Amino acid sequence: MLIGSIRLDEGARPERVRRRLGAEIREGLRFTYRHPVLAPLAISTHVWFLANGAGLTVLAVFALRTIDLSALVYGVLFAVSGVAMLIGASAAPAVGRRLGAGRAVIAGRVLYPVAWVLVAFAPVGGGIGTVVLLGAGLALHGLAGGIENANEMGYWQAATPDRLLGRVNGARRAANRTVAAVGALVGGLAVTVLGPRPAVAAVVVVFAVAAMIALLSPLRGVRAGG
Repeated sequence: MLIGSIRLDEGARPERVRRRLGAEIREGLRFTYRHPVLAPLAISTHVWFLANGAGLTVLAVFALRTIDLSALVYGVLFAVSGVAMLIGASAAPAVGRRLGAGRAVIAGRVLYPVAWVLVAFAPVGGGIGTVVLLGAGLALHGLAGGIENANEMGYWQAATPDRLLGRVNGARRAANRTVAAVGALVGGLAVTVLGPRPAVAAVVVVFAVAAMIALLSPLRGVRAGG
């Protein structure tokens, strides 16, 4: 509804041209994975989606079975994460201006493994200490997401030519969602083979890999996101 309310004068309708879907997909992939900054950023994001897909799968088993939280508390903790994400998104422009868009993204990526370390150390029993550690971890996860996602998307939009936006965004998002689904399967396998707490520790490692890829890339020199 909100998007439909936007008033935009697109001018004269362009003449119809014959389009080839396969060629457009290849063009979007080539631009993304040959770009000196977008390529490592895309790879870091793919690894992030792998970690996040696995982490959310592992977390359900870890929190509800191993730690024995109630469904109500589990839901409240996710609500806390959502509120923290909103706060992070609201602060994202100011953080981007202060640090630069690239460093804002990197800062967010670095916060994720820290957040999941807190989750990994949550004690069994569902007491107040457990709830505080899990709440802090999920809140930090949400805050990081709000800060880094807005700055990342701003940079993607600024760095991609207008005519390629649909192709690049489509290719990137398709890859991200595919990796997230694979991550969920890997998370389930990790819980089965390793156990819940070691599986959470493995998630920390994968989030750290995503952060390291971004940290070692030219992204750290990017100032403006749009």
